[in-house]
Amino acid sequence: MTQIPNSILHPNQIVYLELGNERLYAEVIEVVVSRQLCWARPLLLRKTAENDRRSISANLLNLENAYAVDHAVELDNSSGLASPELYNLKEGPDLIWPIHLFNPAFDIDLIDIMPGLDRESSIETLSAARQKMNHFIQQFWKAYSLLKLD
Repeated sequence: MTQIPNSILHPNQIVYLELGNERLYAEVIEVVVSRQLCWARPLLLRKTAENDRRSISANLLNLENAYAVDHAVELDNSSGLASPELYNLKEGPDLIWPIHLFNPAFDIDLIDIMPGLDRESSIETLSAARQKMNHFIQQFWKAYSLLKLD
């Protein structure tokens, strides 16, 4: 986990927690500097295929202009890579976690997932999203606890 200076996180900023091929995106509500905590509201859980761990940001950072970016997205979508699974977490509980666990999300990280935030969700979809979020949180803390023991 990367140590993030307190000044990087601020209210309304989009951040993420990452574990393997999953990212939980959240909006910063408040940063409690004195306790090194971040209050964040989950927005979306993104799960990519196990064999496709490349993120859109890694692909696009190597490109030199906007024209190339447009074509790279088209090429990436036609390359046979599986679409990521998106789970809308807007109705879920907030998180109050240590600041250093969060990574700031860049605009380019969010380009392909923002449409997922506008989708209407059925009761079944909300239930599945909550289960996925709970599983992600359990696995994240399990992995984090193991790192702290080392």
